[in-house]
Amino acid sequence: MVAFAWFPDLDSPGSRIGRVFYFISRRLNFSFGHRCFIHSIPVLAILVCVTAPALFLFNEQGYSIVLILWVAWVTHILAD
Repeated sequence: MVAFAWFPDLDSPGSRIGRVFYFISRRLNFSFGHRCFIHSIPVLAILVCVTAPALFLFNEQGYSIVLILWVAWVTHILAD
């Protein structure tokens, strides 16, 4: 769950996930800044729309992974 909670920090080149995906992170940070676009409700809605089909296509393990991703993303945004 912790790894999923890092995803909203993709827009910060200095974050753990930002260092792994540096070129994407730098571009997002330059375009939107930190805690702007990726930390927004529209991005969460897009995430839900993209991952929701997995709830029906996969077994219980896939179902759990998708729910953990959603909870981790929301708790990260609320904690920021």
